[in-house]
Amino acid sequence: METIESQTIKRIIAKIAETMREQKDYLSRLDAAIGDGDHGVSMVRGFNEAESRLSGLQNNRIGSILKNVGIALTSTIGGVTGPLFGVIFLKAGEAVRDKETVDLDDLAQMFQASLSGVIDLGKARVAEKTLVDALSPAVESLKKSARQKKSLAVALEDAVLESKKGADSTRDMLAKKGRATYLGERAVGHVDPGAMSVYFIFKSFYDAVEIIS
Repeated sequence: METIESQTIKRIIAKIAETMREQKDYLSRLDAAIGDGDHGVSMVRGFNEAESRLSGLQNNRIGSILKNVGIALTSTIGGVTGPLFGVIFLKAGEAVRDKETVDLDDLAQMFQASLSGVIDLGKARVAEKTLVDALSPAVESLKKSARQKKSLAVALEDAVLESKKGADSTRDMLAKKGRATYLGERAVGHVDPGAMSVYFIFKSFYDAVEIIS
């Protein structure tokens, strides 16, 4: 399968919601070390709402599907986390608008738009212990795969691996954004929960596509 249809996008969102439910306690433990400890609960609430919205959505345009996900996350996840994860899906949707199928080139453009949106909103850069540390390498991997004309499955698998490396790399970083900045050196040694959530999003994306393939 070298293209992803709108119904598959809906299944991908359902898979992300399932993964967040499975990883809720783990994500909250990560957050408890450097934040307020509710990241896992928040992500579950947001993606449960997204999944619910899509269950009744008749519109098959991928832009509309992703817009609904972005609105759900923004409106149900508190603090800055909701808008940051919301903009990932809102900007991805804007990049493809009325399309009902997307290919690897589209995915690279979608997630580049997501990354740009996150950076514009959160003012974070790589190596600041945020979700950007997992999102940026995944985006670069997708763009490289698109240039090299890799298969969709291989490109997504590579993006997952790069996202995981990026998330894991936050363990050794000083935090320069968010609550963790107040901890200073004490934040070193702990993985950023937002970065790990981005990894779970890419992993769910790959898993859902692989099952269908």
